[in-house]
Amino acid sequence: MIDKHIPFELHVTLSDIKTTQINFFTELCNKLEGKPLLIELAQGQFCKQPMFNAIVHHHDVSFAINNAKKYAIQLAENGFEVNRLKIEIPAYCSEQFDDEQNLQNVDYFEWHGKIDFTRKNILLDICAAHKAHLSKNSLKNNNSQRFITLREFAGKHIFENRVTTLIASLQKNGFEVHKQQAEYCIYDTNIILDKDWLPQ
Repeated sequence: MIDKHIPFELHVTLSDIKTTQINFFTELCNKLEGKPLLIELAQGQFCKQPMFNAIVHHHDVSFAINNAKKYAIQLAENGFEVNRLKIEIPAYCSEQFDDEQNLQNVDYFEWHGKIDFTRKNILLDICAAHKAHLSKNSLKNNNSQRFITLREFAGKHIFENRVTTLIASLQKNGFEVHKQQAEYCIYDTNIILDKDWLPQ
């Protein structure tokens, strides 16, 4: 039990969907009061990851897990193959989960920043140096921007230091971070989907 309500961000990832299914997928996500995403990773074994996204506020992590499972069932009943459930909270809430280990099957920090997709080679070099990766949401039809993601399995202090260093490197090379978000993943049923997503 958590001492106060916090926002749980639910991700239900699907197998790659056909172009002819996109409109139906979008309509279904809206009907379920969620957000449709068509994530494309810059590299990895599973580059295309359609997903349903929703946020629920509660004081019990099991409530978030049960909601994610309910959404997964509804998506499956409409013909979509579900292959991952993932739940994240704001990074500043991570300390509240010290006593929730029995409900966690994985835990790691992630930082996402929106940047302009310019000087590709320099940007890829920065990603490689900081073990980060690029992605985009195909539904936005915005080829001029990308999201850069950094993941850390160690403690929050190491995570924050890596993020600070990455942002400094981006700014030094003339890249502005337009929007950023730090998260803590508390539940991930299929982390193998991210295999080879990070630069070697």
